Amino acid sequence: MQAITAEMAWTLTQKSSDVTGPILVRLPNGIVLLNGFLTGTLTGSTLAYTISVGPGGIPTQPTCVGQLGGTMIATAGTTSTLTGGYAVMSATCTPPFGSSGNIALTKA
Repeated sequence: MQAITAEMAWTLTQKSSDVTGPILVRLPNGIVLLNGFLTGTLTGSTLAYTISVGPGGIPTQPTCVGQLGGTMIATAGTTSTLTGGYAVMSATCTPPFGSSGNIALTKA
């Protein structure tokens, strides 16, 4: 499978070790791949997370629901990053991206 480059917007809130917030994934041309909600736990610099995608969360497949999950490493500094992997944990359709892959986020 060929790599897909997409823009991800995550608006995360942290309370103690709990991390939550909405996420949006879209292609460079603006087409939305998915809208979801992240829940996770930050232990040290490791974020274990699950992204839930409800009905309408994948515009091209509005009845599709599912979950992605994985672990990322958070690095804070002049340029803060989250890097790690994801895997589709459950889905009622074929997602518009690979069933697993890598994520690299840089705080804008």
